[in-house]
Amino acid sequence: MKLVIYQYKQEAAEALADIVAMQLQVAIDSRGKAGIAVPVGTTPTLFLKALGDIDLDWTKVNLTTTDERQVPVEHPRSNARLVKETLISREASNV
Repeated sequence: MKLVIYQYKQEAAEALADIVAMQLQVAIDSRGKAGIAVPVGTTPTLFLKALGDIDLDWTKVNLTTTDERQVPVEHPRSNARLVKETLISREASNV
């Protein structure tokens, strides 16, 4: 295992997004599709934005959240809303 320490949160988020995107691409290349369960809440927001900026064939990616609150999608605390506003509002918008 390799330990990497990042000075800035944005740098760490982008590095993690690159790793996840690479794995998604490997799955798409080998199986024609990929799946990902994304964390939600305020902590992964930078990661979700960075992942959403990566050019992938998002139509081949099945996406789900690891948690959802019992609130309407429009609610400020909705995790589904957070995913729409971060990951899906970017390159991944064709999901």
